[in-house]
Amino acid sequence: MASNSVYQLDHRSRESSVRLTGPKPAITPRDMGIPQEAIMKTEDYPAQANGLPGTDGDFAHRFVAALAAKNSPALQSMFGSEVDFRAVTPGRVWEAGTAQAVNQMILGTWFGPGTVIERIESVESSTIGTRCRIGYRLRLANADGKFIVEQQAFADRTGDKITELRLACSGFVPVSEN
Repeated sequence: MASNSVYQLDHRSRESSVRLTGPKPAITPRDMGIPQEAIMKTEDYPAQANGLPGTDGDFAHRFVAALAAKNSPALQSMFGSEVDFRAVTPGRVWEAGTAQAVNQMILGTWFGPGTVIERIESVESSTIGTRCRIGYRLRLANADGKFIVEQQAFADRTGDKITELRLACSGFVPVSEN
């Protein structure tokens, strides 16, 4: 089962905020135990069947929320201290072995300071045996224009920490200004 959600990030203030279109769900990020610093202000967080606390859907939404908010402590806290990380982006293969290195790669290199994540277009998750699949699409802006990026990640976890992650990235795909 996969879940899709649309969020709107507000970058006018120092704190990222998020707005989901549609009816207000019964569960908020705080209800799911997401640390205060990882919460993007929202009253409209998705609460679909696989987004409930303790599920892969919940894990996927927390991962993407931390990434979209560029919340380094929250993202890094999702990884074990040692991680087997491999990713492919257009033209490059990436590898890392620690949570800090993965965090720096994602937030420092891929979605660095010059890139504004304007909106989470979608989040999908499913389970393949013991592996969690997290698919997400983000709308971005930087000095070169506006873009969509989609990533598919496959995570193995020990407890609630990622110990192995494989990721494929579409690259920054230009979109019209509309």
